[in-house]
Amino acid sequence: MAIARTGVYVDDYLEYSSTLAGDLQRILSTMRELDDRAHGIMGQTKEQVKYVLGVSSHGHDRPNMDDDDSAMEKMKKDIEASQDNALSLCTEKVLLARQAYDLIESHIKRLDEDLGQFAEDLKHEGKIPPDEPPVLPPIPVVARDDKKRLGFSTPQASKKFREREWDRDRGMDFDLMPPPGSSKKAGLIW
Repeated sequence: MAIARTGVYVDDYLEYSSTLAGDLQRILSTMRELDDRAHGIMGQTKEQVKYVLGVSSHGHDRPNMDDDDSAMEKMKKDIEASQDNALSLCTEKVLLARQAYDLIESHIKRLDEDLGQFAEDLKHEGKIPPDEPPVLPPIPVVARDDKKRLGFSTPQASKKFREREWDRDRGMDFDLMPPPGSSKKAGLIW
């Protein structure tokens, strides 16, 4: 019976996940478009800031100070509006990334549940021993706040470099050898 139900589990999950690829593609395409728009706005804002800084440093010699002040205020408001727009686009990207994460997470949970139910069916029918753990144990979902970045470190050798047998057998003096890549640097000088 469980073997017959295998098809049911597979068919149900395939039907459930049939839209996953399309949904993810839509979300990622939208994120890419938002990213392109945000980069364009940030580039435009950077040019506006350069212009304002250039005008303000050379603007003291001009006789039309009132016109310059109103133009500067308008430029500053435009810059602030551009920054707000870029921030809004980036916030929307983050929300889309969260949506993609939640979508994938829900599919993983569903698959884990289906696999667990299938394993239970196999145990009830005697196809696998009742005390046998599931083939694929569920991966604990760690909350985003609980995740910690693990530091990376260089593995340390159990023996010092000079104490290795092959080093002593060859009789080479590594202290007198030039550092790696020094011949390339010498070639660039010529």
